[in-house]
Amino acid sequence: MGYFFNVVLEDHDNLNDDYYINNNKLNSDQKLNLIQSAIGESEKIKFREFNIDDLYTLRSEVSYYIFSNLKKIKHDDNVYHFNNLPLTSRLRTILHTQNNLYVIFLKDELSEFDESDIKFIANKSDVDSNRYILIEKKDFNIDLIVELSLKRIKDTFNVVYDTWNDDLKTFKPNLQNHSERQDRYRFVEGIFRFYGYYNDIRNCNIKEVEINRNENFYYFINCDIMPEEFKTSFNIPSDIKEIHKKHKNFNIVLLNEHEFETKEFIQHLDNILKSDGIETNRIYLWNNNSKLEEYKNEVGTEINIYSLEFLVKFISDHMINFNREPNLITDKNGDLFLCHNRGPKPHRYGLLCTLKKNGILNDTDWSLVLGWYKKEMISARDEKIFYSPIFDNDDYNHYMNEIEYFRDIDIKKSKFEEDKDWFNQTNDGRHIEWKNVYQILTYEKTYINIVTESCYEKKEIHITEKSVKPFYFYQLPIFLSSYNHVKYLKTRFGFDMFDDLINHEYDNEPDNKKRFKMFVQEIERLHSNKENVINFYKQNTDRLIENHKKVIDLYNSKKDIEYFNSLINKNL
Repeated sequence: MGYFFNVVLEDHDNLNDDYYINNNKLNSDQKLNLIQSAIGESEKIKFREFNIDDLYTLRSEVSYYIFSNLKKIKHDDNVYHFNNLPLTSRLRTILHTQNNLYVIFLKDELSEFDESDIKFIANKSDVDSNRYILIEKKDFNIDLIVELSLKRIKDTFNVVYDTWNDDLKTFKPNLQNHSERQDRYRFVEGIFRFYGYYNDIRNCNIKEVEINRNENFYYFINCDIMPEEFKTSFNIPSDIKEIHKKHKNFNIVLLNEHEFETKEFIQHLDNILKSDGIETNRIYLWNNNSKLEEYKNEVGTEINIYSLEFLVKFISDHMINFNREPNLITDKNGDLFLCHNRGPKPHRYGLLCTLKKNGILNDTDWSLVLGWYKKEMISARDEKIFYSPIFDNDDYNHYMNEIEYFRDIDIKKSKFEEDKDWFNQTNDGRHIEWKNVYQILTYEKTYINIVTESCYEKKEIHITEKSVKPFYFYQLPIFLSSYNHVKYLKTRFGFDMFDDLINHEYDNEPDNKKRFKMFVQEIERLHSNKENVINFYKQNTDRLIENHKKVIDLYNSKKDIEYFNSLINKNL
């Protein structure tokens, strides 16, 4: 709260007219006038009306229900029943189930009740007497309202928005109105809801930063085009910059939970922040790049970085709660390899070409579900450029027949997806619910999962849901991915890579073309030793089970939540 005084104006008085002074029960408009008169023209606070149902979803916000113009509150009967209490049963239910509602009794000069009556009502309604507040009407002024607005249920992670609608209940993503690319800016509520952390955040108006200087506030810029938006300067509103410079409790978070930012961007960001006189130690960068800490040290910046577990937790959540628990099947009747491919990327198409050329594709349950998109975006005459990150001229000519074969594919589903309609459209991929489009049998029937990660050409570590799946589904993993991807999967998450069977030496090669060829050579070696692979699989089920458990541990991990909590009172 702080900037907002939240009041429930619905009528939940459970008293007859003769309990009010001059039999005059104030309606909601009259209560509103009473509150607005107390606030006056002050800019310290804004009144905000809530309904009783809002309290279930705004559990970190304190709200008040006000009794006013009361003469008495105790029933005249000697026998006291719940229906004699001054609060409706609905309001009492909220008081019992939610800790974010307080009841104010305004005492007028003609009122005939006192603190003992309030405690009596609290006792009879089985509510902590601290939730009932007795206030002299003459003392109900702006200073007291500000004090009430500062009441806290607990410490919260304060999320700041600078654009609110007129009702002061809804807001827009920060910078959305400041950018020409409004569609690329997102709310941050979704990520906190995913973590089950929504009841620990508080959505705050920017003006509260100055009012509550003993609390930290975090202004989120959540988008996936930050290098573009901050190409020449730290392009945010000037008033936000001034607040950041003036108030040490105001922090800015650059969030891109689904993707990654590069070392070059971090260096650039550090430079433009310093040139603008902005303290970098109150700037935060959160995304999915596992190398952020390494980059921070290499750049020598004071920007606070954090590599989120969001993506791996997201897919762990859906795998664990989707359909059924996978079976660990040692005697499989499917192919040796599994290779799923979505977006058309050079390393994916190049791999499929080599697998087909070498006869390995026939022992692979493979897919290529967005081939139509490549056909739309890349003409045949541009294919040489498309394949250039992994094929030189000789390679391109060598695989020409395979290149032409895959050029003509719109959609190729894996074997156990053929009866599904997930990928049937060939003009729009936005309808696809990627988190739900996998068939458990395709994993149970195969031994080795050839993971073609999203990031290959850049030297970033972008660990997505693709890298987690083989571990959950009891498969042996091999990764066509960026340099040192396997290394970070080991060191960050502790997965067993089965190095005694699979030679991951390709992971140590920074050159993209060389790494690709080393990877293909390892696939060929594994295929030529198929029986050894199958025997190894059967003899190492305990290690497969251990990897499966590690995915469940990721699902249950509180690491990110602990990090959020650490920022609530940081440097206060």
